[in-house]
Amino acid sequence: MGVYLKYNNETIGDVTEAQHKGWVEILDLDWNMTRSIRNAVGVGKNRESSSANVSELAITKYIDSASHKFVTYAFTGQAKEAQIDFTRVNEGGETLIRTIVLKNAIMAKMENSYTSRDQEKRLLEDTRPLEKISFNFTEITISDYGEDLSGKPKGPSRVIYDLTQAKTL
Repeated sequence: MGVYLKYNNETIGDVTEAQHKGWVEILDLDWNMTRSIRNAVGVGKNRESSSANVSELAITKYIDSASHKFVTYAFTGQAKEAQIDFTRVNEGGETLIRTIVLKNAIMAKMENSYTSRDQEKRLLEDTRPLEKISFNFTEITISDYGEDLSGKPKGPSRVIYDLTQAKTL
């Protein structure tokens, strides 16, 4: 499985996979939506819920050829579009299973990290320095791609949520 990022429609990363050549490889991704639900004891059918609380989307990636451009975007706070594709291995390559598109995505946080490990572990693990980037955004589109019974991809099921209006589109 691969997870890849394209930011500002630029191919500035190191990915070589055919459908994502030049994208940025994502090692870790964290995003969530929560809502408070108030439930009076003994009256479960009268629950009240708040609006969705949408977190920033955070990724971890290696410091790579895209890092210089990302640092520039982080310092200047430019709002751009970010696309993240989730794939899985299939016959003949990788198959798209989910796409997340963030509109007006601003890099809200960037941190660099490196952990030195003992020599034996260093030979077994990739210990390159990492970047952690959090994106704040105004709209998120999530598209999921399934397969029919024969294994052929089928069109996306899509949801769009506009944070500025607090509603799905």
